[in-house]
Amino acid sequence: MPTTTWNGNGQNISQIDTLQVTGVSVGGTLSAVINGKSIVYTCVTGDTPITAATNWAALLNASTVPPEFTEMTWTNPSDGVIVATATTPGTPFTLSKSQSGGATCTLTLTTSNSSQSDVTNPANWIRNGVASLPQNGDDAVLANTSIPLLWNLDQLGSILLNSWTRYQSFTGTVGLPENNPLGYVEYRPTYLLLGSNINPALGGLPISLGPGTGSGPTRERYNVQSYRATVTLIAAGSPQDAYAVRFLGTHGQNAVTVLGSSMGICMLPTEVSPNGALLNMATVDGGGTLDCGIGCAFSGTAGGGTITITGGSSTLFCSPNVVAQNNATVTLSAPNGVYSNVSAINGVQLTTTCSMTITSLAVQKSSNLNNSNNLGAITVISSVIDGDTCQINDPNNTMTFTNATTVNGQVTSGPIVFTGPRSMKLT
Repeated sequence: MPTTTWNGNGQNISQIDTLQVTGVSVGGTLSAVINGKSIVYTCVTGDTPITAATNWAALLNASTVPPEFTEMTWTNPSDGVIVATATTPGTPFTLSKSQSGGATCTLTLTTSNSSQSDVTNPANWIRNGVASLPQNGDDAVLANTSIPLLWNLDQLGSILLNSWTRYQSFTGTVGLPENNPLGYVEYRPTYLLLGSNINPALGGLPISLGPGTGSGPTRERYNVQSYRATVTLIAAGSPQDAYAVRFLGTHGQNAVTVLGSSMGICMLPTEVSPNGALLNMATVDGGGTLDCGIGCAFSGTAGGGTITITGGSSTLFCSPNVVAQNNATVTLSAPNGVYSNVSAINGVQLTTTCSMTITSLAVQKSSNLNNSNNLGAITVISSVIDGDTCQINDPNNTMTFTNATTVNGQVTSGPIVFTGPRSMKLT
């Protein structure tokens, strides 16, 4: 398969849009709109297209404009004309116009944005020795550059890739933060869309993040849409945001493995169905962190619906069928969630934070379940605990044990001292 590599060799050229006032009417309005926010000029008696444009330009240059409008320079270079020029070459903007009451204007894209961070710019990729966008069946690679992928992130999703690999030698970023540093909610796409030509039965798109050496990127955001993907996070850079990597994808057989760094799935308020994520299986190991929000669901098909956390940490605002923990730190936070099987074995620190049902619970080998800060009702249907090394801490008495708990080992303190296994019922 051909390999297409990101190099960011494009040029940064400022986008220029031109507004032309073509008609005025007393009380008529002319509006420039960015991200749903408007700068409106209302025509007054005596206005001409020349004066209206001059006065409108003054409003666009006022210190009180929304921050989106500060990303371009507004000029009135000729009669009736307003020119918007991107202040930072290569940073695109989306400007629209509206008019009412007899006032009229036109909007023209005078110069298109060009950027070394635009994923749709062929100059930013190298394929078979020439500048070219990735094509169906390609292995896409990010390596040996610090040029970020920032713009038109939603435009490559129809290209059906064979694989996606991001090496640690890539130190740019992929995607945008949900909150622009200037103080507004980002209106341009923030996740890079990826597609796959791999048969879902064969695991879908392999995404490998972090092989090789280097400091890695500080932000990555990927959305595989409805394509199946198998994601392995090996390493990343020190994250600028809450997580080094964010992931979305709605195929019910997606699988994620986090071996280092941190990944968040559906951890933003807007990342809920139908734009959230489905996972079949997830694995956390090697000190990695995987947090899953309420928009993430675990599919139980084909023996899935399982998250295994070994030597790492996870906070779950969703409820996988099986939560298997070994030497891990885990928080269960799915409101009214149903966890079919929760096993905390070998030094696990398990915390519960809300109402839930646990069908089968095991707390063993120096593990602890901490329910001390939770006032929500928890129903545990069947359970087992090692009485000599483990503890279930429920000072607010919010846990109800439907069936007797099997207690293994010695219980050497408390109201009842015995050597297990014994069954005890708490009411």
